[in-house]
Amino acid sequence: MTTKKVAGLFISLMVIFAMIGCSGNSSSGNSNAGGNKSNVTITTGGTGGTLYPIGASITKIVNGGQDTIKVTNQASGGSVENVTLLQNGDAEFAVIGGDVAVNGYEGTDIYKDDPQKLSGVFVAYDQPLTIVTHADTDINSIQDIKGKKVVVGQPGSGNEVKSKQMLEILDITYDDFKPQFISFSEAVDALKDNHVDVAMFWAGSPNASIMDLATTEDIKFISLSNEERELVSGTHAYYVDYTLPSGLYEGMDEDVTTLSVNAQIVTSPEVNEDVVYTFVKTIFENVEEFNASHDAVKDFSLETASRNTIPLHPGAEKYFKEVGAIE
Repeated sequence: MTTKKVAGLFISLMVIFAMIGCSGNSSSGNSNAGGNKSNVTITTGGTGGTLYPIGASITKIVNGGQDTIKVTNQASGGSVENVTLLQNGDAEFAVIGGDVAVNGYEGTDIYKDDPQKLSGVFVAYDQPLTIVTHADTDINSIQDIKGKKVVVGQPGSGNEVKSKQMLEILDITYDDFKPQFISFSEAVDALKDNHVDVAMFWAGSPNASIMDLATTEDIKFISLSNEERELVSGTHAYYVDYTLPSGLYEGMDEDVTTLSVNAQIVTSPEVNEDVVYTFVKTIFENVEEFNASHDAVKDFSLETASRNTIPLHPGAEKYFKEVGAIE
């Protein structure tokens, strides 16, 4: 064989090995060949809500606690967009409302006859409804929003989906008031400028946007009656009774009775089992750090995380069985 042929063969082999090396570093999170990190994305919500900072905490903990996967936190329009990102393969993990998780998995409500490919990872925290209005308004109950400008959330977001569904159960439709489809941070500005009358926030508490509003404006908080809560929770089991304690925000001078829906970390069934297992394991090996990262997850534990989820991904199920959280 001539020197030129040997050199040509050597170069060809180098190119082949380089291509193999690149293919081993999957960005989908579905492989970890050759010891390279799997790059995965967790999609969360707007920066003014609770989903995004929770995602940031998860990202920091997982990236700092192991060396086989690298997580990136991605802001989004919320739960419904997150499901779409998972289905399209643009994210491997997502934080979504329990209502969207259940309806997506079962193919009901907004996903009627169109079930989504979703698997549970764990329940992260509660998302109680906080209804806020100006202190000097005549709005004292949910029925009083009729004819008013009411922030329900960004179009198609989990906040908007929950608000619309709950109100319809209470026989209040968008025809009865003027819905405003804006984000949490925009809702705060709109209330400050008197451009809207009411805002409905489904978010972990305390919420940064509401704290900002409460410290600069005179506001009050609207409770749901026992009858209203029973009607909604009796229609959909993912709505549960919740009490916002007095003093949680400035101006909250008494307990506020409301409803809550949990926030779940979900994934696609197609994501690699080892990736999901490592993701979950690392969070629980650093659970105290996660508890301290945000008040919404201060009570997060193996017990709370493994109940009321949609059916678990095999990687999550493996970990929870390993530690005795589930059978």
